[in-house]
Amino acid sequence: MAHLIETNEMTGMAEIAYVGQKPWHGLGQQLNPDADIETWAKMSGLAWQAKVAKVLYKPDNFGDIREVQRQNVVYRDDTLAPLGLVTDRYKLHQPKDVLDFFNVLMQSAGFKLEVAGAIKGGKRIWALANTNKEACVLGDDAVRGYLLLSTSFDGSTATVGQFTSVRVVCNNTLSAADNEVAPSRFNITH
Repeated sequence: MAHLIETNEMTGMAEIAYVGQKPWHGLGQQLNPDADIETWAKMSGLAWQAKVAKVLYKPDNFGDIREVQRQNVVYRDDTLAPLGLVTDRYKLHQPKDVLDFFNVLMQSAGFKLEVAGAIKGGKRIWALANTNKEACVLGDDAVRGYLLLSTSFDGSTATVGQFTSVRVVCNNTLSAADNEVAPSRFNITH
């Protein structure tokens, strides 16, 4: 499985930012541990909004543009790239919402944002905070605790929050965290 992190065509930056250890794929912008949420948004490639537009099509040789009823395309307002087709009931959870969730925890609970980014050109995004808790296994193997929040803009997943021991830095590690059985996991439908 590939990391699926893309370089933003407008900024030339990989859509991931991190604190501490560089991810295995070598991509992203390393930030200061005290970076503010606006810096995280800009440097992780999440400084955009998801927008919706009606789905239109033009049948060959029939001239008129037609609308697909109860269907929308979700797109990024920075690159205008389409992210997915969804029903008109689909509720967006913006990149800013994901980062703001952690901003509150950073100020009130001592969590530290450690990684944030997008895969598949923004079809799925995530942010990961270090809970500042760890356990030692077999004497000296430290396992850190993280809080993960992810969402999709293509209808493939709900907005998901969970505690995990996986440091999510790409599609591979996001898939690993998704497959964990976590009693603390919560889903918010779109």
